[in-house]
Amino acid sequence: MKYTRRDLARLAAGWPDGLRAVLVYGPDAGHVGETAEEIARGVVDDLSDPFRATELAAETLRDDPAALLDAAAALSLTGGSRLVRARGATDALAPRFADLAAAPAVEAATVVEAGPLNPRSALRVLFERASNMAALPCYGDSGEGLEAFARRTLEELGARPDREAVAFLAERLGGDRRMTRSELEKLATMAGPGGAIGVADAALAIGDSGALALDDIAFAAAGGDTAGLERGLARAWADGEAPVRVLRAAAGHFQRLHRTAVETATGAALPDAMKALRPPVFFARRNAFAAQARAWTPPRLEAGLARLAEAERLCKSTGRPDRAVCGQTLIGLCLSASRRRR
Repeated sequence: MKYTRRDLARLAAGWPDGLRAVLVYGPDAGHVGETAEEIARGVVDDLSDPFRATELAAETLRDDPAALLDAAAALSLTGGSRLVRARGATDALAPRFADLAAAPAVEAATVVEAGPLNPRSALRVLFERASNMAALPCYGDSGEGLEAFARRTLEELGARPDREAVAFLAERLGGDRRMTRSELEKLATMAGPGGAIGVADAALAIGDSGALALDDIAFAAAGGDTAGLERGLARAWADGEAPVRVLRAAAGHFQRLHRTAVETATGAALPDAMKALRPPVFFARRNAFAAQARAWTPPRLEAGLARLAEAERLCKSTGRPDRAVCGQTLIGLCLSASRRRR
């Protein structure tokens, strides 16, 4: 069977009749682990109880063909339901889980964790097609889902984040659920019990990062600030930043300027066009963004985006001096903005 995120609450509330195993898979190991644990707690309250919960490593499943069936068939010595957790599953272990699906009877519910699996994966196909098994994908946190997770986590920790702080966090976190949670816990600790969290607080907690450094470069290029651009590029190269990532950050900024410029060109007020952006413009940069949106027309922004795309293509070409290509492109855009400003 195929499960989706909408089925998670039902799984976490209690194991459905007839279901033997659930496979949780995806590229974000932290998200997979948290989801699997949430499902596991729907079977056993205390996951550390050795009489009711058994953990099997991938190596054990590989070396001992009977380990999974023995664990799943064992009776609980203290009463109540039993749980088997298997981590690090791969396609090579699909036969072990096929045996579990075909067994006459089992006593335990099994929760399996795996990394990213393509649609042809033997393990994924088995769990999706078996009537007594299910597969639940975890594709990581992003967009509105990441905003909801950040808000919920901070509120559970006793903090009170505002909308802009949540949007700021969603823009800069994600990719690894454990890392995201760690950053949110740090922020909640800084705020204290019942403390309000604004975007400035969020920036103070996690803002000294490559993302803000790339923002500096993008704003300097679009704003005609040659000195600021030189400083930003020097810092990026010293930090080992990839030129392609620098170009993509600049392109993202120009895309946001283009959207705003198009909106204002068709009659929208500039403040309204900026408010519609997601994530919102960082409060400390609103004046600079507004000035750039007024200075750049949609055709000029489209030309700038084309230059950035061509620069990225050149950076990916073998033998090209990628830092030089990146720097020359951004300096060209910066000089164009400077001339326009004058």
